[in-house]
Amino acid sequence: FELSINNKDKGSIDEKELISRISQFKHRNLNLIVTQVPMFFEKAKLIRNSCFAIGYDTYVRLLNLKYYKNDIKYLISELQDQQQNIGTTFAVAGRLNAITKTFEHIQDSMVEKIITDQIGE
Repeated sequence: FELSINNKDKGSIDEKELISRISQFKHRNLNLIVTQVPMFFEKAKLIRNSCFAIGYDTYVRLLNLKYYKNDIKYLISELQDQQQNIGTTFAVAGRLNAITKTFEHIQDSMVEKIITDQIGE
């Protein structure tokens, strides 16, 4: 497991929260890596050949162009690098949308749709 003390959108967690989160793993005798790396693609370069368990909303944010200098070519380059060179995969948990009452999950065409929605094509 990996825990970052920094989040690109939420900032850093405080020491009390960090200790609380670490204790959840310690009490279960699970391995945990604590990093200061806020972005998943940066984490992947640090912890190669890993599978990150993330939620649906995090996956959608992961593909947000604002994290890639608003440059679609940079995003695509990062995605290709993750797949071809770094060996990173993502296990994405779906979620029930409270408003629409539909279960949202990742589908094969999801990446393309998220990206094209952002660039308006």
